[in-house]
Amino acid sequence: MAKNISFVRELFSEVRKWTEQGIISHEQQQKIESLYTVEIESHEKSTASKKSLNLTSVIMGLAILCLAAGIIIFYASNWKKMPPSIKLIQVFFLVIASYGTSAWFLFNENRSRLTGRAFLILGMVSYGAAIMLVAQIYHISAHPTNGILAWAAGAFLMAALMRERFGLYIASLLFFIWNCWEFAVYDNPAYLYLLFISLTAFFYIRLKDVPGIIASLCFLIFYYYQSIIPHYTYKTSFEVMIFQAGLLNLPLGAMLLCAGSYFRDKDFFRPASYLMSVLGWLIFILPFLAMSWPFETINSGVFASFGVSIKYSSIYIAFIAISALLIYLITKSGRPVKFLISACAFPAIVFFLPMGGLQVRMISFHCVMAAIFFFFLYYSHTEEEKDIFNTILAYIFAFSVIIVKGFGFVIYAFDSEKYKVAYIAGFIIFAVVCLLLNVLVENLAKKRETKYSPAIIHALCASMMWSSVYAASFEINGQRSIFSANKIVIVLIIIFSVIAAGLFVWLVKTLKNNRIIVYLAGLVTVFTLTALFIAGPNTSWIVYSLLFNSLLVIFSSIYMYYSSVIQSKALLNIMVSAFVLHIITRYFDLFWDMLSGSIFFICTGLIGITAGIILENRRRSISRKIKSAGMNKGEMI
Repeated sequence: MAKNISFVRELFSEVRKWTEQGIISHEQQQKIESLYTVEIESHEKSTASKKSLNLTSVIMGLAILCLAAGIIIFYASNWKKMPPSIKLIQVFFLVIASYGTSAWFLFNENRSRLTGRAFLILGMVSYGAAIMLVAQIYHISAHPTNGILAWAAGAFLMAALMRERFGLYIASLLFFIWNCWEFAVYDNPAYLYLLFISLTAFFYIRLKDVPGIIASLCFLIFYYYQSIIPHYTYKTSFEVMIFQAGLLNLPLGAMLLCAGSYFRDKDFFRPASYLMSVLGWLIFILPFLAMSWPFETINSGVFASFGVSIKYSSIYIAFIAISALLIYLITKSGRPVKFLISACAFPAIVFFLPMGGLQVRMISFHCVMAAIFFFFLYYSHTEEEKDIFNTILAYIFAFSVIIVKGFGFVIYAFDSEKYKVAYIAGFIIFAVVCLLLNVLVENLAKKRETKYSPAIIHALCASMMWSSVYAASFEINGQRSIFSANKIVIVLIIIFSVIAAGLFVWLVKTLKNNRIIVYLAGLVTVFTLTALFIAGPNTSWIVYSLLFNSLLVIFSSIYMYYSSVIQSKALLNIMVSAFVLHIITRYFDLFWDMLSGSIFFICTGLIGITAGIILENRRRSISRKIKSAGMNKGEMI
């Protein structure tokens, strides 16, 4: 029998009457109701998901807005004509009448809660106006922000008493305005604001209001940055403040990632947990992208270069301790935590390092960047209980690191003409390490019988490497020797070259198939290091051109071959396009000055037609092989 919702509600009402009259027992009533409770809940959820614009709410909101505007205009136009006693009586009557009407509607189930909510908001507006009017009547002079604070406190108390979330929204907004005013104008850290955030968050949780919890989280993070990066810089230099705030992002980001994972399996907190994870990732990755560059040394002290600052050191330790506690709680629930441990390990170690020193900061950030690149991808795919959110974060981290470091190194290369080869070579070696780590993740995932698709990271590393080699294939003159560069540059290149060599040897020994990418990575490393260590003022640009142009040809050829191995027409078309771009660039670059305009274009046209025919025939041949291999595979299946 199809269960109609209205019928179910009527049945519940009748069943209660039967129980009261003794026709059925209380246990029988519960059994009957349990059969139909699922119907009611599913109906309410579907109704909520299809909820459309409530015309009554819109009309009520506009009505309250008109009332509030009318009251303000009335007092503004008649204020001077009223005696003080009449003013005071009217103001208090308006506030009491609004709150009383609100309570009459809110605390009676048979009356409109929407109307009660509207009068509550009107009462809050009236209360704020009353504070200002009373101060004006009696010429009360006080700290300017105290009026907003009193307004916010009164609104909060009434909202808490009425248990009305919209009133809490207004109170939270007023508290936020008070905090910003105190901080921006009077340089007051406004520690009392933390108490207000905690109280409003407590009531949001009691009312099970998800938007309110999310808003409280955002307010809390805003206050944190407000207190860590103040706008006034007379206490310390701006560079030091930014540096310290950047370091504090590491444990804060890790803590938010842990909190997001902890609350993910709790239905009520799940929306807030996603926000925690997103904010955690943004905050965690920022130091890697912003502080892994050779900017000026801050200081050489230990404890993350916070010096004697008890405030920053205490905050850092607190974040690490909370992260450890959250990891422990997640472990107790039986969920995997290796992904989170890999995110928290580096911030914990950083605290004991002199991060103000250029060498320590550069080496630690770049090495850990590669390590987290590997661990994030590996653990997000191989942990027993997979979290799709962690997988997304792992890919975003990998993409962000490769893209930002790639463009950053190229910008440095063109900004510092004397070390162009060194900067480009540095990124190529870094990208080679990322490529080999991606192959390693694929290999280990196969051993764990876990599905992992390396194609996206492969494609990104390949495109960034090709672009870097292409940028170095133009005429480069006046290069300085790498040995005259900053010591940290040499150390980093040696470290990553050793890492690339170790990964190359390990993968060649362990991989049984598809070694072509590993061999290509080794070849790119050899060519790049050759160009790097022969660079100098006496080296002709022709040497660099021969090395990098040869590498481009080899790179494109190997990837065209690899496209047939993995049967990817998309990769084939991309590499053919890249090869054509390379050939056309070199042709224009080398022969433009050697031929007159007319002969140049005629020769270009003829060569272009010939090359196009050859390349298209070759591309079609490989495409047919790929298509044929796919059809044969389908027949076998």
